[in-house]
Amino acid sequence: MMACTGFLRTLNWFLIACFGHVSLPDSVHALVRLKSLETQFVSYVHGDPPSNGNGLAEGHLVLEGRHTISPGVDVFLQPEIWADNLGLSSGAVNQVHDRAVRRPSVNLSEGYVDVRGAWLDLRLGKQKIAWGKADGLNPTDVFGAFDYADLLHPERLGVVGLRTFYFSDPGRGENGSVIEGIFVPWYSSSRAGRISTRWRPILEDGSIPVGVDVRYPSAKLSNANAGLKFSREVSGWDVSILYARLIDDVAGGERLGGPFVRPSFLKKRVAGMDASRTIDEGRWEIHAEAAHTATPSGLDDDFVQAVVGARRTFPDLQGESDFDLTLEWAWEHVYSAHKEDHVVVVNRIQRPFPGSVLVRAVWKWNEFVSWTVRGAYTVRGADAYVVMNELAWRVTDLLELRAGFDALSGRGGRTIAGQYEENDRWNACATIYFR
Repeated sequence: MMACTGFLRTLNWFLIACFGHVSLPDSVHALVRLKSLETQFVSYVHGDPPSNGNGLAEGHLVLEGRHTISPGVDVFLQPEIWADNLGLSSGAVNQVHDRAVRRPSVNLSEGYVDVRGAWLDLRLGKQKIAWGKADGLNPTDVFGAFDYADLLHPERLGVVGLRTFYFSDPGRGENGSVIEGIFVPWYSSSRAGRISTRWRPILEDGSIPVGVDVRYPSAKLSNANAGLKFSREVSGWDVSILYARLIDDVAGGERLGGPFVRPSFLKKRVAGMDASRTIDEGRWEIHAEAAHTATPSGLDDDFVQAVVGARRTFPDLQGESDFDLTLEWAWEHVYSAHKEDHVVVVNRIQRPFPGSVLVRAVWKWNEFVSWTVRGAYTVRGADAYVVMNELAWRVTDLLELRAGFDALSGRGGRTIAGQYEENDRWNACATIYFR
């Protein structure tokens, strides 16, 4: 908790500078409470000699606190503690930018100040930012850094920055427009899977990369990530257009011979849009999302990525059971492919569905039991699929049990399912919620 205490002291100084004398409690326990404790067990079906085991046992404790400092000013804190049997977590405490190869065992995943006004909201600090309206893939989600220790369930990481919302009407966007601005002055990278695990990075030729001479972008204005999004209701549609200039959170690199790669962090420009609306008294929801990504000439692919889909809700399908179905089509068009053979394409992991049908189906048998199936079938290139099943039982208000099976197949292709098709697995999870 020492890192959390240091954060609180810094936060206190910031609040005093901005709003005058504000006194925060000295005890961390007065600011955060236990939220949840999750234990997960994973067993892989096939052997994998390069990895350090076929099973994962993992624990994740989350604490949370939100406190009002003054009218319109709140502080939010979310410390977390990780432990596992495969060395996915290190003994480090709270790395602000989450750049380490392994996640810190004790970390402040989010810690920010919210300032709310009549026309303007500000959020300053470490926060998780998500853009996009689609379900299975979000081409416009460009400010999301992730922990890819598990490619089927990546963990979103917090980034340190300023997020603002300007409302053109007193209804805070209900009858007007919303302009959202994001400024992230320090580079935050996604975290790749460790080379000793089942989800290690794999180059296009199937080899495992070894990074040398890693140099992260320096903290200067020209390397800052920034973006704007304009949102408004148009003829019943919730429409957003956006533009962002940023450094890719997934490192590419230059092949130096053999498995050795010198990582590089490419700047890119993204222009995109999303739109959604509900019809038939909310039973149907339709949406579309697209983004154009451009990178320095010849160093990576320039491409357009898009998702269109619909969601249908069937309430009281049979007795107390409800059924919720989402179908989407995801595709991409590369209009300028990278030209240098020695360059590692950085955005392949961000483009898992070059031409795919995406499905999410949730069958709620009653208020306690549900079955969720998520899947993707790629028809562009080599046939590939991934299917994730999960059965959830809310035993009480304080305990939830989940179990499932994930299957992948890609015939050795370059898709995620093809590269990791030996990672079929069973999993079980228990989550305790604290009042």
